[in-house]
Amino acid sequence: LADGTPVWLGGPGGSARVLALAAPRIAPLLTQVTVPDDGACVIVDFFSRYPIREVLGQKGPATVPDGPLNGEFRVGFVNGNWTRLTSRGELRLDRSAAGAPQVIGRFGMNDYVARVVEREGDTAQPEAAKALAVAARTYAVQHGVRDHGCLRIDDSSNTQRVLPRAPTAAARRASDMTDALVLTGVPVQYHHDKAAAGQMSWLAAKASAQTGLTFDAILARTWPQATLTSFQSPLSGDCVAVAGAREWLERNAPSWARRMDGAAGYETPDLPAVCAVREGRPYADAQRNRVYVYRLQTEEDRIALAHEYVHLAFQHHPRGLDENFVERTARMLIRTDNPIQ
Repeated sequence: LADGTPVWLGGPGGSARVLALAAPRIAPLLTQVTVPDDGACVIVDFFSRYPIREVLGQKGPATVPDGPLNGEFRVGFVNGNWTRLTSRGELRLDRSAAGAPQVIGRFGMNDYVARVVEREGDTAQPEAAKALAVAARTYAVQHGVRDHGCLRIDDSSNTQRVLPRAPTAAARRASDMTDALVLTGVPVQYHHDKAAAGQMSWLAAKASAQTGLTFDAILARTWPQATLTSFQSPLSGDCVAVAGAREWLERNAPSWARRMDGAAGYETPDLPAVCAVREGRPYADAQRNRVYVYRLQTEEDRIALAHEYVHLAFQHHPRGLDENFVERTARMLIRTDNPIQ
């Protein structure tokens, strides 16, 4: 589902028949989920630098885990401070690895960017707001960590602060009018009032907008060497092929298919592109049918490539989200001839 919840169903006959019979049970689940509004999504760990003590709703304390949050809430922190948040299901209450309460949001990219624009800046100067939207989107793409098809990033002054309620129409307009645009070829930072090499000053951006500069001209003042392009563009050069990897995968995938055939949830994927990961850990991008790895030289490299391929093979089944199963399967594919169950 759009909130990341896996659903697996089956039945006799073709897929159209199975879905038609299951629709009455699936429909209520879908209507309760906030669907991301564009082709990319962002997971946000809210208040990452401030441990949460409790979350209070209109009916009292929210329990952990409590699933999606709906309505208005007050968040109490260990340091004694309080803040408010509003959610229509895009935020949920969970536990951190240490067992503490944690608020996690899942947004479409444009919703996320609009929330950053309103939290980090304002919309008094629309062209400056659009410049900030591009900078915020670029920062998320450059620093977000891949997590189940989304980018994951903290809500923090060390990264970007995110509004814990729906953004205004003006902030959303700044995000929508720069849909998918990012700066490539440069690292991007920004600050409220301090300009530096590779760092835009928000106040300077507003001053530039007041003189009539458009958002792209404002961005060019800080990053003249950057290219303004879509981060989703197939022409943006974001897939540098790993030498020999796709050919190796093409040779081995048929035998893997035979060994995994019959395993619950397995579907043979189309042969993916194998791209060099630029930063962070290897990952699979099911939407673009790609896997990203570092190289193909050692056994561990081959296991890493098999790992991401297994993610694609089980992308429509809960097993595809089980890292222990995926890693165990990848190692068996590389090291043994045993069938996968």
